[in-house]
Amino acid sequence: MLKKITLLTLLLFSFLSNGQTVIYQENFDGTTSFTNDAPQGYALSLEEGTLAIDGDGSSGAYAFFGYRFHAENGDDMQLDISENPKLYIKAKGTNAPELRMDLQDKDTYVTNLNAGTVVLSENYVIYEIDYSTRFQDGGYGGACTSGPCPVDATALTNILFSANAASGGYTGKINIDWISIGAPLEAPEPPEAQFSIRYNQVAYLTGREKVIDMVSTVAFDTVSYTITNADGEEIKSGKTGESVLWSASNEYVAGIDITAIDDTGTYTISANDLTATFKVEVNGWADLGKATLKYYYYNRASTAITAALGGEYQRAFGHPDDQVKIHSSAASAARPEGTIISAPKGWYDAGDYNKYVVNSGISTYTLLAAYEHYPEYYKTLALELPEAGDAMPDILDEAIWNLDWMLKMQDPNDGGVYHKLTGLNFSGTVMPADYDLQRYVVAKSTTAALDFAAVMATASRIFSTFEAEKPGFSATLLEAAKKAYTWAENNPTVYFTNPAGVVTGEYGDGNVQDEFQWAAAELFISTGDETYENQLNLSEIN
Repeated sequence: MLKKITLLTLLLFSFLSNGQTVIYQENFDGTTSFTNDAPQGYALSLEEGTLAIDGDGSSGAYAFFGYRFHAENGDDMQLDISENPKLYIKAKGTNAPELRMDLQDKDTYVTNLNAGTVVLSENYVIYEIDYSTRFQDGGYGGACTSGPCPVDATALTNILFSANAASGGYTGKINIDWISIGAPLEAPEPPEAQFSIRYNQVAYLTGREKVIDMVSTVAFDTVSYTITNADGEEIKSGKTGESVLWSASNEYVAGIDITAIDDTGTYTISANDLTATFKVEVNGWADLGKATLKYYYYNRASTAITAALGGEYQRAFGHPDDQVKIHSSAASAARPEGTIISAPKGWYDAGDYNKYVVNSGISTYTLLAAYEHYPEYYKTLALELPEAGDAMPDILDEAIWNLDWMLKMQDPNDGGVYHKLTGLNFSGTVMPADYDLQRYVVAKSTTAALDFAAVMATASRIFSTFEAEKPGFSATLLEAAKKAYTWAENNPTVYFTNPAGVVTGEYGDGNVQDEFQWAAAELFISTGDETYENQLNLSEIN
């Protein structure tokens, strides 16, 4: 419920000296302010003419605090910013928070697929966020179940704020001095050039392309540089080209091609009173690759992470997931609401203890594709897993941990696939062994079924060469893939949205043509069946 918490000054359609129109402004000067109740983990207050947001670290993902547009008399209003969709904010924050700002319209559609995010410093900075390209690629909200739905720039009602780019867990303090739309309330100070050297901090590889970037907060013509070897001998020097804006980071970049430096060793680049030391190695990414794959083990559900294999990341057993309930949204005649099923194993999601088919499916596929493309490398790669030493390549042992769980997420009665296994809400910051929420499988979806089908079809052809180690596994995977694909064909528009009472990660998708193509392609590769070949239409793959 939105509520008035104090008064602010409001000035509509005022003009700056440069002729820009301020469509809306909020000074947080203690005369009118409308925000929603602070979600868990945040406290909101007025502090010396600013809106202060204190985070204690306990906020969950997608915890937003909202600001409501209002007229001078305090009445709610709908704001039209279609002619000048730029938001300005003067803010600062401790611990470098990523402040995310989504605009919401009268139908509660939100620009959450392309949110405006800025990284705050400890000193006040004026930021500009241009929403002109963000409305058509809107998000899901309100009645939008088959989106993305365009956000109405002529009828905006709210700004939704969240720290840490909505990932939760922010500890620190944010102060917002003012916000405005159309033009800034103060002329931003000319930015000072802040140069940095961006380079591969692990290693460059011999025989590969190598680039170092000079980066600045402002445009620059050229930068002189020198590169020396470990003995201090200069081996390369020159000037960069003119910088170009990289819009993804709003920084200016000029690249330095160092591909010709191909002897293994340690080198130093010097430019603009900065230095950076880098390495050229034959196989410099091997340890990084192993560490990346080890992450999957650390994220395993339904198991303890042992001291021998986990070191400081050891933890007790959690989430057996052998008493999972069928949620009302997933109920069927064969499996009524409240039916108990078992669905252990799998990997936790990035920021919570829930398990999602569409998320973990692409991760599983990544492991499978790595093995399929480079089998000889992965056959001998040791990953220090509990299964190490068996006849199966370690990367496939890890993939099996999630494949086993995914198979349990398929309804054996009709082939449909539940979208996720989750509590009704996030658990907060607790260890797996201390989790005490009831777990559910929630609603089947076309996206889950197709992602499942693609992954299982891929896995079936890989494990066909391991029949002795996993008898019948390949056939089981392929049959599951076919059933899921058939269910999706019969249910092509079952788009997932969180049912009432479920607030964990949604991961919806209102256009599943790419998933249909992916699943059909993998099934055709694995079976050679022209039924799947006939479903392929490259023009439908975005």
